[in-house]
Amino acid sequence: MRAARTRISPAIPAATIAEPLSDREREILTLLTEGLPNRLLARRLFVSENTVKWHLKRIYEKLGVSSRAHAVAVARSQQLVR
Repeated sequence: MRAARTRISPAIPAATIAEPLSDREREILTLLTEGLPNRLLARRLFVSENTVKWHLKRIYEKLGVSSRAHAVAVARSQQLVR
């Protein structure tokens, strides 16, 4: 009987971003590292909450993620933010 192999996939993709982030997307991503909700992100940037949501959607698409925490993790691993 053969032992089952355990395949461990990385939690953070190693691939680079297909489309670069805009300056505003980088700014929002940096603020995400502070754990701020959309409302406070919008206030800090002097934009509407819907504008923040739109930028977050684009960030998630570009990074290939579906959550704030994963976006921050990928951004840190690719040295997009500190």
